[in-house]
Amino acid sequence: MNEEQQVVPEKKSWYWRNKEKHIALVKAWELRNKERVRRKRAEWRLANKDHIRDVGYRYRHGITLAAYNTLLDSQDGKCAICGKPPKKGGTLTAVLAIDHNHSTGAVRGLLCNLCNRYIGYIHESHEILDRAKAYLS
Repeated sequence: MNEEQQVVPEKKSWYWRNKEKHIALVKAWELRNKERVRRKRAEWRLANKDHIRDVGYRYRHGITLAAYNTLLDSQDGKCAICGKPPKKGGTLTAVLAIDHNHSTGAVRGLLCNLCNRYIGYIHESHEILDRAKAYLS
């Protein structure tokens, strides 16, 4: 085993023996280098947008980015309710929201921002939806 291969286990060993000290040293360094840390984190976020979306989808809805993309392809990139593609530009991102049953957590499909809000406003109620349809008739 050469010298380089021995360094990593020694560093790991030091870390586990001195974890609190290491965390304090890192925090102190970050405070002294706020601008550099901010810039590096912003660069990382720009370079890892798909990873960030994947982690968010897994955490919030239990699906991967690949599963989202498969669902998006099956809907031809359009909202499952109104059939329109997401709007680009403005303050909202041009992605479809993951619609899920709030009782079971099961993913139902992808919705545009307006349709997703509508489902939320009617509290996923079939009765309210039927009354809204009757009102519009």
